[in-house]
Amino acid sequence: MNHIKQKADDAYCQYIDQMRKPEALGHVAKMAVGKFGEVELAAHTTGSRLYGQHQAFAEVAPEFAALWAENDRLKADASWAATHRSELDSLRKAFAEAEATNKEWLKQNGRGGWIDNLRVACDEMETALRIARFDVEYKRDHSQTAFSRRNAARTIEKIDAALVRVGELTKA
Repeated sequence: MNHIKQKADDAYCQYIDQMRKPEALGHVAKMAVGKFGEVELAAHTTGSRLYGQHQAFAEVAPEFAALWAENDRLKADASWAATHRSELDSLRKAFAEAEATNKEWLKQNGRGGWIDNLRVACDEMETALRIARFDVEYKRDHSQTAFSRRNAARTIEKIDAALVRVGELTKA
């Protein structure tokens, strides 16, 4: 951001230096000397170009500052997404561990009580999903960008679909 402001300042200083040259002085100096040729025209053209550069850079500097700030917010949101992804990975890991425990239990106890074990696992999964949904809703409601709110809404839809599936398994 400072780079663009510096370019605007540099162009303005070059413009001032250019317009102080004798061939670029105003109409009073031209009338006193009685000359306005190609050298003078080139000097004024260069001055106009430098002033135009200054104006262009000066106009875009605030826009770049806003984009820079938005970029910082997106980086923060990306950090939030990484944290969120980590939480979901933790839930997946917990589910895989519970599934392994269930398989081990089934090996040891036979198939007689597997339905009860499945119901307990479903209850635990439902609790974990509801906690995750609450967390994502909070982050959605306190997010600074529309991008993050859309991602949170999609995640909530997936959690809701998983809750429906867990409910179906519990009823079965």
